[in-house]
Amino acid sequence: MKNGPKLFGLALGVALLCGLSTAWGQWRPPRSKPPSRAVMREFLQLKEVEQLIFRFTNEARRQHGLPSLDQDRELSRVAWRYSADMLHRRFFSHTNPDGLSPRDRVLSDYVPRPLMVGENLWSGSGADPGETRLLARIIVDGWMASPGHRRNLLHPRYTHLGVGVAAFGREVRATQLFVTLPSRP
Repeated sequence: MKNGPKLFGLALGVALLCGLSTAWGQWRPPRSKPPSRAVMREFLQLKEVEQLIFRFTNEARRQHGLPSLDQDRELSRVAWRYSADMLHRRFFSHTNPDGLSPRDRVLSDYVPRPLMVGENLWSGSGADPGETRLLARIIVDGWMASPGHRRNLLHPRYTHLGVGVAAFGREVRATQLFVTLPSRP
């Protein structure tokens, strides 16, 4: 009977190991769910709107004898974050609720340090982000019809442009950030 407890312990240990190895073999780390097709489609549509705004902006500049602006991805990220922030915190202004101006935001989130900063904003309700060409045309034409926005869009000293468009349902915000970067020797 001395071996009884040992055999029981050994049998229990083997059973546990077999059970754990079976359970371990079946365990899989949780997989993150891929974005839905609708989410991916909207993301790609908004990226297309950004590209069209960039293109239409440079077309307008060329029509007025001005050089095209260089597209700047980092500046576009800053612009997109601001468009998304306006939607998220439900405001529409060149100065955010924290009191930061376009220049403040660019200087805190963007390298290199620009000499000049300008910003155009657009807000639309009921807009269909899927109508990419039409939406981009409406946005740029609206800016061209507004003296202050037109001045930014056609300013001869700006060298780079970032565009960010965010949407929540049919609420759309667009931000254009213009900068003048120091010339490189």
